[in-house]
Amino acid sequence: DLGCGSGALGQYLHHTKGCSVDGVTLNEAEAAHARPYYQRVLVDNLETCDLLAAFAGQRYDAIVCADVLEHLSRPERILDACRELLTADGQLLISVPNAGYCGLIAELMQGEFRYREEGLLDRTHLRFFTRQSLTRFLGEQRWAIDAIDTIQRELPESEFEVALDSLPPAAARHLLGAPDALTYQFITIARPVADVQAALAAPTLAAPAQARFTAQLYLAYADQCAGQYAEDCKLTVTGVIGETRQTLRIALPARSAPLTRLRLDPADRPGFLHLYRLSLRRLSGELVWQWSCERDPRSVLAQAPHSQIVWQAPLPAAASASLLLLAGDDPWFELP
Repeated sequence: DLGCGSGALGQYLHHTKGCSVDGVTLNEAEAAHARPYYQRVLVDNLETCDLLAAFAGQRYDAIVCADVLEHLSRPERILDACRELLTADGQLLISVPNAGYCGLIAELMQGEFRYREEGLLDRTHLRFFTRQSLTRFLGEQRWAIDAIDTIQRELPESEFEVALDSLPPAAARHLLGAPDALTYQFITIARPVADVQAALAAPTLAAPAQARFTAQLYLAYADQCAGQYAEDCKLTVTGVIGETRQTLRIALPARSAPLTRLRLDPADRPGFLHLYRLSLRRLSGELVWQWSCERDPRSVLAQAPHSQIVWQAPLPAAASASLLLLAGDDPWFELP
């Protein structure tokens, strides 16, 4: 486990899979946490250390480089050492961030390229990979790829502070149409081979990614914050911008304390929203409370506490829908 940190992976492999694991980490404090789960933990810098000398005589069924290669100025050194340390049927498991993620590209299109403390533009990243550049790099180092999996992340859940609908529509469609638009990380299984390998072709995408908005539900409990709303008592769900009609579902957590109030933030941006129905249901499906625009007057919601919402929107409403004008970045209303 190269770059094992405080040993979370080793702990899982040791307890759950019954594996024998060695590790390498950068500092002694992390090594002290990791040692109970590893046969051996080496404290050294992967940028300069000699893995072949440090683990002379050892052979491994698998070597893991989880979020490691992007931190190295010469990752090919580590790949060469891994080639010698694997058994004949051994595999190399790699995870790297995707520099082609739509949020990163969208910020770049708007003139921003900001390093952060963590994430795709971590301040310590020295190398950047897309699917094709990763497969080309591994192929040039004589590694054959057996599988590539991905970690997907919706833009509102990422660190990038950009709205795709702020781009020209054609640019947003093109960006979201890329096969790895929402791929945040690549997980790759590779094995050493004798010859240079060709880069894999980019995958085709059956349906393009979509621009999304975020809705939040704040929960107030009798035993917390004097029954007031708090950031640690909110639930989040995303919806598709421009979808004609969709249902957003939020599962409320089970708690013994009484739930006193609910506040819905229907979107994280200005715009028009067609509201058809609001429902609260038990897990069994039993209806507890409902507002329906076909049956109930709009004033039931309009008279509840609210902010940045115009309930009499100056446009004709769609059939069977109430048209709301969200007039800011933080519109909200309480459920009556």
